[in-house]
Amino acid sequence: MFEKEIKASQFAGDNNLFCADLFSVEKGFQIVADFGAISGLKLNITKTKAMWLGKWVNNKNKPLHLKWVCSPTRILSSYFSYNEKGNNEMNFNLIKINNI
Repeated sequence: MFEKEIKASQFAGDNNLFCADLFSVEKGFQIVADFGAISGLKLNITKTKAMWLGKWVNNKNKPLHLKWVCSPTRILSSYFSYNEKGNNEMNFNLIKINNI
């Protein structure tokens, strides 16, 4: 995000990983699993979504048995997608219209 890698964002039961490559995703999952072994908390992989962004947007691979999406995905009240114009529309323009 803004040319900086954010490893994890967490709020209550929502966990979000923003990774630069597949190796980072795998390492992130390992850290979550290690934490789960200690805390008893577990990532629900069936509810987990993944999305290629940035230079990876045209990647058609679907690794790690995840649900790969290309439509905008809502994370803590903000929409993320590969479409910058669509992101701006959903995150800023629709909010202005709804708050008038």
